[in-house]
Amino acid sequence: MRALLPLLLALASCATAQTPPEPTLIPRPAQMTMGQGYFPVTSAVSILIDSKELKPEGSYLRDALAALLPEAPMLLPQRTVEGPVIALTVTSDKSLPNEGYKLVVTPERIDLRGADRAGLFHGIQTLIELLPPKGQETAVPSLTITDHPRFAWRGMHLDVCRHFFPVEFVKKYIDLLARYKMNSFHWHLTDDQGWRIEIKKYPKLTEVGAWRSGSQIGPYSRREYDSIPYGGFYTQDQIREVVEYAAAGTSPWCPRSRCRGMHWQRWLPIPNLVAPEAPTK
Repeated sequence: MRALLPLLLALASCATAQTPPEPTLIPRPAQMTMGQGYFPVTSAVSILIDSKELKPEGSYLRDALAALLPEAPMLLPQRTVEGPVIALTVTSDKSLPNEGYKLVVTPERIDLRGADRAGLFHGIQTLIELLPPKGQETAVPSLTITDHPRFAWRGMHLDVCRHFFPVEFVKKYIDLLARYKMNSFHWHLTDDQGWRIEIKKYPKLTEVGAWRSGSQIGPYSRREYDSIPYGGFYTQDQIREVVEYAAAGTSPWCPRSRCRGMHWQRWLPIPNLVAPEAPTK
């Protein structure tokens, strides 16, 4: 028996080595089962889509893989292809709730099925999260994930009135929302501290309302301000650009513009609408 002990330990060690450790994913999937081995991700991988409508999702995944590989994988229509493949489909399987997906990874191929295009996009985010950092061997552990969101509305708010952010920052913010499977972008575009939307019929809204003579220092109760001019606004073309970018990541367009007293920057450029005794700064 003692002679067999080293052999048994060696066999147990081999069996353990074949089962990848469970990855840490955010948010944690509803169900995840680990398999045996890994799927090697190389430039020889083909990404298959079952309809031309899924080309944006396929291109998104291809671009993510291209950042890790010497050459970008091929993006092809769904068909029989020799070699490793990543197959993307939208299924009519009613067992998957809205925005749900099922990801199956084996050493031979990856199959990703979404309940809808949003679900497929969320599954792509999970697949990207499973990839190692650039410079390491690119492989995905064998596993099966079935996942769907717990809440229908999952969003984040970005206030560009108090602190103005350029378009590229806004896009990066949307990228991070997509990475964590949020589906709503709340863009806070108008407030006392600045009007950020170009409206060509009312140019003074941005000529005057988009700029302030100073910013608050510390808590509001101290009423202290610096004297540094500050501001900015988004042109109509820039707003369209952000809207299209958010839509590509399955994020609804959720701007915020309210017509109420707190919007001092709305009334400041229109003196005849402001009480004579009201402050102008």
